[in-house]
Amino acid sequence: MMSWFSGITGLGLHRTDLGGPGTGPPAIPRGSDFRYPRKGRRRVRGVTRSSRRGWKQTSMSLLDLLSPAASLAAGYGHTCAVKADRQLIAFGLWDASVPEGLGPVLAVSVGRFHACAVRADGELECFGKNEAGQCDVPLDLGPVLAVSAGLAHTCAVRMDGRLVCFGRNLAGESEVPMDLGPVTAVSVGTCHTCAVRRDGQLVCFGRIEGRCEVPADLGPVLAVSVGLGPVGHTCAVKTDGQLVCFGKTDDGYSRYDPCDVPPDLGPVFTVSVGYHHTCAVRTDGQLVCFGKRNDGQCNVPADLGPVLAVSAGRCHTCAVTADGRRVCFGCNFHGQCDVPADLDQPDA
Repeated sequence: MMSWFSGITGLGLHRTDLGGPGTGPPAIPRGSDFRYPRKGRRRVRGVTRSSRRGWKQTSMSLLDLLSPAASLAAGYGHTCAVKADRQLIAFGLWDASVPEGLGPVLAVSVGRFHACAVRADGELECFGKNEAGQCDVPLDLGPVLAVSAGLAHTCAVRMDGRLVCFGRNLAGESEVPMDLGPVTAVSVGTCHTCAVRRDGQLVCFGRIEGRCEVPADLGPVLAVSVGLGPVGHTCAVKTDGQLVCFGKTDDGYSRYDPCDVPPDLGPVFTVSVGYHHTCAVRTDGQLVCFGKRNDGQCNVPADLGPVLAVSAGRCHTCAVTADGRRVCFGCNFHGQCDVPADLDQPDA
């Protein structure tokens, strides 16, 4: 699943789970200083690409960071989207499940049967199935910088970079290592969690079995996305844009490998991992998907054009294009690909 604030997608950086399986939203880059000021315009120091000096710090408004990466999250049989007026809507299996009175939101992350939204004040609200406490937000959590919703647990990054997880903990997926330290991004799956430390090191915990064994030679990463379902693979974007995927890849019936990165993919700036497929956006804006494709979840529309953000669900994929369109394709059993025509129109 992806988390919001896992990468500055629209500004040439990365994104890790904006939400959906695989998605979700931009993470504050390491070394940054983020605040929710009481007055004035919210601003955050981030980083941009410099052709001569690599990464350099810059300054931008919070709302610049949130659009479009945090606006779309593909889930199990549903999709959540943030409208132009910052109201959250859901279509597909969850077409009437958004809580009344939620108010404006900055970002959304979708698990299998629950979702979490970051409100305009930075507070986290989760809703949906709650059999394991995955929607029971700790009372002392405070404003968050990132959130990722998994199968039955949720993890959020507090303003001080501390990672907090709650919900199911059958395999240690909610047990944050005591020596983890501050993190910049998080992505959770079925029974494991991965987080990016401020030094770029990727740390995964929970049920390993080939899912959490980070390659020894991986090096620093900018983004991470963890899949749901029986495959449970993990993908990370290295600092040079190389996409690396690892973990369990055999679901017992599919001949497609969601970890088989195309050799000609080239550098990418964002990745989203679904249940049995993976989607990444190249630095030229081209969307590339690979893995299981029997429902069309990897059939990128020929006329899609450049893409700024992507979220991979169970068997469908949603993308935000450079011209602001939000497009979904793949399985549509519940209407999860039927993007409302008035999605970008404020409510009357």
